[in-house]
Amino acid sequence: MSVNLIWRRRLFVLEEALQNVFLQKLNSVYISEELNRWGPKNGGEFTVKSTYGLVVTITTTAGRVSPEEESIFRLIWKSKAPSKVMAFT
Repeated sequence: MSVNLIWRRRLFVLEEALQNVFLQKLNSVYISEELNRWGPKNGGEFTVKSTYGLVVTITTTAGRVSPEEESIFRLIWKSKAPSKVMAFT
């Protein structure tokens, strides 16, 4: 796989070094033609909601999250705010 990045401006020296590291890591990634499968819900297909549910289940059953924090997580999920605002929250 070959990636050709086009930038709007010339990169600074530090940015060029970071780009080279990024491209090395990217080139080591293997992409298969198989479909992503995730858990028993939704026919085994990945969804953000099922992943969120899994994270909530793991953290709440492990006793890492208080009931108050759990209710906050539920409110964040149902929020109409943009996703970047919810992630920041």
